[in-house]
Amino acid sequence: MNSLGILRAVMDEPQTLRDLATSSGLSRTAVDAVAGDLVGMGWLEASEIASAGRLGRPAATYRLASTLGYFLSIDIGANHIYAVVTDLTGHVQGHLTDPIDEMAPAPDRVSAALDVSDRLLVDLGIGRDSLWVVTIGSPERSAHPESSPTSVAAGCPAGSVSTCTSGSAGSSRRRSWWRATSRWALTPS
Repeated sequence: MNSLGILRAVMDEPQTLRDLATSSGLSRTAVDAVAGDLVGMGWLEASEIASAGRLGRPAATYRLASTLGYFLSIDIGANHIYAVVTDLTGHVQGHLTDPIDEMAPAPDRVSAALDVSDRLLVDLGIGRDSLWVVTIGSPERSAHPESSPTSVAAGCPAGSVSTCTSGSAGSSRRRSWWRATSRWALTPS
């Protein structure tokens, strides 16, 4: 529980041990031990930043490790594919957009989304195994909602992507998505 509190505290901005002790209510010694463990596990990074007007050794400032993990968000729009990668604190690492024909069928849109995502990850030097969450947004086609990219990708009935990808029923459909993207070498657990 102490580790979770420390991680939550550094999500917004880097903090010193004194800041963390004050905000958590823990002793400085306890915070130092927890922060040390989190640094050892690769969750936090420590840096020494000199404070203006202060003499002596700068206080260590702790922040979430910049390479701990990433989020990938993909927008499969009517005439474009847009992908953006952020670190776990929401800082944008990079983004890429490609045009796509408005009449492209869902399988082609999903394939284009994977291509854009792959190129973005390569450009950023980020491996697929570093992604913690991948989100996909796509408009439904009113004439043929069963052929929307999100329905095809998630293996969901037409118009029910949000409900079929949550809860226990969603886990099998998420596995369908991972199978559909097997060229990414992602496997369900």
